Amino acid sequence: MAEKLGISSTVMDSHTVCVFEKLDTTEEINYAVAVSGIALKESRFAGEDLESYFMERTGVSSLPGGGFNA
Repeated sequence: MAEKLGISSTVMDSHTVCVFEKLDTTEEINYAVAVSGIALKESRFAGEDLESYFMERTGVSSLPGGGFNA
């Protein structure tokens, strides 16, 4: 199914699949899951804010109490 949608996914356990791209097409993803015969219990966005994502990608870590350490 992931190949058909053009996405990569990570299976976290037997009940969880994480999708990291094409998040603006959640209706298409949910529909593909449903027509594949998979009962979808929940679909939601989860993650960090843009600043935290950027800091992680650039190798900067946050300090206790706020601030960042490069």
